[in-house]
Amino acid sequence: MLVDKEQALQMHNGDSEFLIEIWKLFLDDARSKLEKMDQAFADQDTGQVERIAHSLKSSSAVIGSRILSEKAAHLEATAREGEAEKVKTSYREFRTTLDGVLEFLADELSHQ
Repeated sequence: MLVDKEQALQMHNGDSEFLIEIWKLFLDDARSKLEKMDQAFADQDTGQVERIAHSLKSSSAVIGSRILSEKAAHLEATAREGEAEKVKTSYREFRTTLDGVLEFLADELSHQ
């Protein structure tokens, strides 16, 4: 499960309106950071990749996506180590998961 809506609601005391606002903020923020991360990855700027992954790690947990938070933590750690092949693999896994989360959130929000 990419996003656990029930868990997210529990974290936010069942306030679905608040959760919707958090999801909207995450969508905007993640899309912006994604552009920066794609550029940092292309530039092989592992320090920037690490910083952005760290930021998305925390916000992913808040929206109810434990899997994305875990992928971001792994990307953060591999970027810190700086081994190009590990970063590349971790980045692909992170991007695939993030794309799925963004698609899920956009779909959920379109029904609001």
